[in-house]
Parts: sequence; structure tokens; C-alpha cells
Amino acid sequence: MTEANNLLFQFTEHLKVLNRSEATIKAYTANVRQFLEEEKRNIKTITKSDMEAYVATIYEYRMADGKGYSQGSIAVKIRSLKRFFEFLESANIIFINPMEYIPEPRKEKNLPRNILTVSEMEKLLDQANLGLKTGIRDRAVLEVLYSTGARLSELCSLTIYDADLQGRMLRINKGKGMKDRVVPLGRHAVRFLREYITKIRPHFTRRNKKSRVLFVNQLGRPLSRQMVQIMVRTNAKKAGIKKRSVPIPCVTPLPASWSKTALMWWRCRRCLAMPTFPPPRAISRPWPLISKRYMPRAIPGKGTRWTGEASSRI
Repeated sequence: MTEANNLLFQFTEHLKVLNRSEATIKAYTANVRQFLEEEKRNIKTITKSDMEAYVATIYEYRMADGKGYSQGSIAVKIRSLKRFFEFLESANIIFINPMEYIPEPRKEKNLPRNILTVSEMEKLLDQANLGLKTGIRDRAVLEVLYSTGARLSELCSLTIYDADLQGRMLRINKGKGMKDRVVPLGRHAVRFLREYITKIRPHFTRRNKKSRVLFVNQLGRPLSRQMVQIMVRTNAKKAGIKKRSVPIPCVTPLPASWSKTALMWWRCRRCLAMPTFPPPRAISRPWPLISKRYMPRAIPGKGTRWTGEASSRI
């Protein structure tokens, strides 16, 4: 194992210890590997001017069509190198961090343009062919996306133990920021999930009964992100939706529908003498209705009281 490969291996293990997501580890290691392959020199001799010149090549890079990296891609590449040299400095492999004062570009925060309306979302949901086993599975996938606002990676990593159909709740493990959360399921999502789990999934997993992934293909293997994207775009084309439809726009109709549900939940909390929070305005992604911070606990001599600080996300 060469010195560069050894450093890359140590950096990957360092990211795993920090509990970074698989996507983050994959992106960081790929960018650092590219840097090490291009800069074939002793890592201890690299200076700030060398890194400034390398970062300049990232900005100036152009592909065959004349387009360069986006601001987000540039930010990830620079961030990967900054974390790599921070690791080297903390491990006493280098004494001066050449990336310390090199800034990252500010990523533009733009709202999604291809927003589906509620009527368009209903047309998209109705495109699944319920006469086919795959159609029932696709309808369950779309209903879960629309009901919970789950991200694509979160959807593909769900297991059969995460869906509580009786309680109409769905547990999402290791979501954004490697955090867990519990989100409610709508009645339509519960209906099609129950149909899929009891009748369709056992047929798909007859050759792979040990699989615990919730959504699988006809061979019993987990659905990939690309398969879900293709399914959504195919159904959107059938529905006559000309907008560029990917799973992310499926959650954009949530603010209007979720604001009504959240308002009802806020009123119920007041009736039950639970902590009072300001009325919700618009919720773009459902948050856990009940978490450990807000569970009641018994205090000796004082009865049961609710703990936790008020939050505007509920």
C-alpha cells in the first residue's frame, strides 16, 4: 500500500468514526483520491500557494460541452480537501494546514422551480397500474413520498420494521445529519402499504426471504434510487405533466396540506393541556409529532409534567 493510499484509507476510517453518511464518505474520498492522483508528491511539502493553484483549476475546469462545475460541486470538492488536511493536522502528519484560509464558495439557496400542484400530484398518484404487482408497489412508494416527505435515500433504506401501520407512523433512520425521526402516515399511504406488505412483497421476496428492506424489486433486491426516479418520471409523463418530475417535487405540495394537519394538532395540544406552541404557518417537511424531549415524565411529589422547550416546528 502506497503512502497516498494509506492516507486515504486512514481518512475514510476517520469519517466513519465521525458517523458521516455513506454519500458524504463516498464524495469526500473520491475528491481526495483525485487530488492525490494529480498531485504526485509528498503531502508534507504542499504549501498554501500549491492549494490555491489547485483550487483555481477546479474553478477553471470545463467539460466537453463547455460547462464547468456548479457552485455546489465546487464547494464539495473544496470542503473535501479542507476536511482531509484538517485530519492530517490533527493526526500530526502535517504541522501547517495549507487549506485553512482558503474559503468555500457560498452555495446558492434556490427554491425548487418544478413544483407540482396538489391536482398534478393526484394525477401522478393515479397513474400506477393497480392491476399489476409492480403497480401496487409503485403506488405505495408514491403515497409514502407524498405523505411523509421522505428523501429518496431515506425511502430506499426503509425496512419492514419501520412502518407502524396500526399507529400510522413511519420511522426514518439515519436521515439528514444522521438523525432519526418519526413521521405520520396518511390513510391512503397506510392502505397501499398494507396491500403491498401483505400481498405483493412476499411474492417478490420468495427467493430472498431474508431481505428486510421495505421496497424491493421483482427479484427481492432493494429498490435503487435510479429505479425510483425512472418510475416517477414515467408516471409523470403518463399524467401529462411536462415539468421535470423527480421524487423531490413530490413533497412540494406538502405545505398546504400539512399546514392544515399541523393546525389541528396544535389545537388538540391545547385541549389536552400540552405545551402550547404558536400556530404553524407552512411546513415543508413533516417533523416528529412526539419525541423523547416532549414525552411526559413522572416527578416524585409533583405528578406528571411535560418537559422540553417550545418549538415552532410542531
